[in-house]
This record gives sequence, structure tokens and C-alpha cells, in this order.
Amino acid sequence: MNRNVIAENPEVAVIGGGPVGLMLGCLLRSNGVDALVVDRPAPDSRHSKATLIWPRSLEVLEGAGVSEAVVAAGHRIDAVTFSTAAMRLRSIDLGELPDTRYRFGVSVRQSVVEDILRHRFVELGGTLVSAECTSVADAGDHADITLTTSVGIREISPAWVVGADGVRSTVRAAIGAEYRGYDVPARFVLADTALSGRAPRNEVRYYFGHDGSLAVGPIGDDLYRIAWSVQETPAVPVGIDDLTELIRVRSDLDVAVEHVHHSADFRAQVRHATTFRAGRLILAGDSAHRMTPASGQGMNTGFGDAAALGWRLSAVLAGRLAESSLDDYAVERAAAARQIEQRTSAQSSRVDDWTVSESDPGPIPIMSTAELAQFDVGQRVDVNHRGLGVGLGIPVAPAAPTVVCWPGSEWRAAQWARSLAELDREVSGGARIVDASRLGNSRPPGLQGDQPGCIVITPDGLVTDHCDVGDVPRVLAAAGWR
Repeated sequence: MNRNVIAENPEVAVIGGGPVGLMLGCLLRSNGVDALVVDRPAPDSRHSKATLIWPRSLEVLEGAGVSEAVVAAGHRIDAVTFSTAAMRLRSIDLGELPDTRYRFGVSVRQSVVEDILRHRFVELGGTLVSAECTSVADAGDHADITLTTSVGIREISPAWVVGADGVRSTVRAAIGAEYRGYDVPARFVLADTALSGRAPRNEVRYYFGHDGSLAVGPIGDDLYRIAWSVQETPAVPVGIDDLTELIRVRSDLDVAVEHVHHSADFRAQVRHATTFRAGRLILAGDSAHRMTPASGQGMNTGFGDAAALGWRLSAVLAGRLAESSLDDYAVERAAAARQIEQRTSAQSSRVDDWTVSESDPGPIPIMSTAELAQFDVGQRVDVNHRGLGVGLGIPVAPAAPTVVCWPGSEWRAAQWARSLAELDREVSGGARIVDASRLGNSRPPGLQGDQPGCIVITPDGLVTDHCDVGDVPRVLAAAGWR
């Protein structure tokens, strides 16, 4: 593995070798960026809080070239159910998701995902350094960072630094951003268990009740991850009989705990950095935001950060995109994180005296299918399109905008072909032009019927604009594309 071979002036230094930092490193290397990932030495642990990867993240993982490996290593999740102990409130069938080939989620340990991403990053030629980042400073046209390695101290000057270094982020401290938020009143306990009885095989279940919340889902190898809230400091490790009784009281599952392989408790927090970017320093993942474990959104939100930042940094370094687009990243992802934080924080509350029914779940904040899968997060133009262009068979450019054009009924074939050729010349190859009339049933639903038009899709798959063919150059220029 390419460790401790440190270039003095890499284009991007990613501080933090967790799933978000490694994902960003893979996306940057896929675009030819000289990227270094600093992985802080830490005791190896096979236990982690994050296990769920939702469909949107599987699309992002595909962009890094690792989706097949992650799916193969994990356990398929087809449905998510929200209930009380007495009634089912809503079942989400991921197979009903439109416009993506990932109509399922995956339950897989975070440590396994990290191993896959680490191997891919090195395979792509990235530099992985085992070191502690002790200082970061913005020097105007570059950044200066100090690394403490096993062989001494190194100082390097990357063009950009991304902090994916968690809740105690050194990069966030260097930016001077506050990490505002609060501690969730309840504590949470996680246990990886063997169950007997009628446990769900390809389904995650969330239960809400007066005593607190409970989540049950398979994680592969005939094991189940059980997570629940408690109001007082719990006894850890967890007893088999106590956990069996808790599941009986809080759910409708007819199961018994046969063995507890691992258990741990933690205090959930909701935190949000006051800014995600200052000059050459940028935040992603837990260094930018932290949310409760409800609905398994934390790691997935970090993957969304990596996807939104990877193409922007690549295009900025290539001179094809204005640096101001990195401020757009900060605004876009801060809004996305807040949307998810609000939903998951409410899910972590006790029901208390709420009145609920199957037709009216009351104040229980149940996510929609698209929101759970993170397809309803961050999209700015509603043209009934969800997710990456790869889900529709559209060849999305990796570090340039993709413009999908539809002739409607107003254009003759020869005239339409000339118009697209002229558009391609006008944008000077700075965008990928796709003729939607050649996509068959794969074209986005927003580009159908008699009216002509275009949609602009970012490299990470968000539809940002819906415009006429003649307005495409203006729209791209306004977004900072050169």
C-alpha cells in the first residue's frame, strides 16, 4: 500500500481516512487529480455505528468504481417499515424507486466499506498516509499543513485541503467555524446479535413508542443490528434476556436473542458547522455535520458531500470551473444536511402522548421513499428526475456538466441535428451534449411531449436547470463553467 510516500505539493490533501475521505479521494483520482488522504493512526475496530447504504449512495459508489464490491460484501435491504408496537404505520418498498437501477439498499459494516474504498484509492494511484494532522493554515494560493508520522514531522503545501476528519476536526478549527447544535436527551445502544424466531430477512424495521425507539435490521452472516434509545446510562454489555424483553415490549417481532456479539452505547448529537468553506479549506462528512442514527442517514449524507465536492474540485483544478462553485457546494450541502438533520432528530424523540394511526401517523416524522434513499435531498429543479444519469442510462460526464436536450415536436430531424452541433461548438466541448430523442424510454420524464427543452445535470447527478436550447451557454456561464 502506498503509505508515507508524501508529495510536497499535492493538488488536494484530504484529512481523514474514513468512508467520506476515502470516497472523495477515489472520485478525485478518477478525474486525474493528485490526491493524498491522511489516515490518522487508530486502533483497528471491526465495530461501527454505520451499516446502511441507501440507493443514492450506491450510485455515488458506482462513480468511484466500487458499487459492485460493496453490494457483494453486504446484505440486501428491500424494504423499510415504520411502526409502533401495536400497528404498522408505513412500509417503504425500495423496489418502487423510479429512474435508478439500485432499487434496494445494502447493510454492510462501515469498516468493510472503508477497506473496499482504501483498496480502490490505492489502485487508482492515490497516496494514503498514516499520520496525524497537527496544523492547517490557509496561505492564500495554497494551504500549509503539518503531519506527524511514525518517521517524523512533514510539512506539505497542497492547493486545497478537505477536512473529513470527524467531530473533532482539525480543519474545522483552522477555518474557525463553530460546531453548533445540541446533545439528544436520550442515549443509544447498539448490539450485533444472533436472533431466533421470525426476524426480518431483507427489511429494516423502526419502532416508535412511549419508552423510546427501536431499530432492527439484518447485517449479514445471520446477524442483526439492534439499536434502541434509553433515558438513563445503560448497562453494557447487554444481557440476552434483557434485550429479548426490550424487543418484545417495543415491537411486534416474535424473536429471541440467542447471542450478543458486541454492544456499545453512545450519546447522539446534532451538530452543524457554521460554514463549510473558508478559502482553501473545505469541510465534508462529520466534520461539517452530525446527526442522530435514525434511518441510517449519517454516512450517506457524507457520501453526498464527497460526490458534490469531488467534481467541483476536479473541474476547478482543471480550469474549467470558477472557484466560486465551491461556495455553491457549501450552500447546497449545508441545506441538504439540515433537511436530513431535522427529520432524523425528530425520529429520535419519544412518542410520549402522541396519538397515531395507520392513516395518520401524527407527529411521527416518517420519511418518504425518495427522501430515505436521499433522492429528494438537494435537487433544485423538479423535472421528475431522480438520481444520477447512470440510473437512466444517460452518460453523465465525470467533471463537466451534461446537457440533455429534447426536440419536442417543433424541430425537424435535420434542423435538430444542426442545432445540437452548433450548441456543442458554442460550449467548446465544455459540456456533454446528449440528444434525448435517442434515449428511448430512458429519457427523463421532464423531457417528453411536444415542448422542446434541456436539463443540465451536474456530474454527481443533480438536475440544476431546465431551459431552452438557446439559453444553455448562458446557464452554464452563470454556473461558473468556462
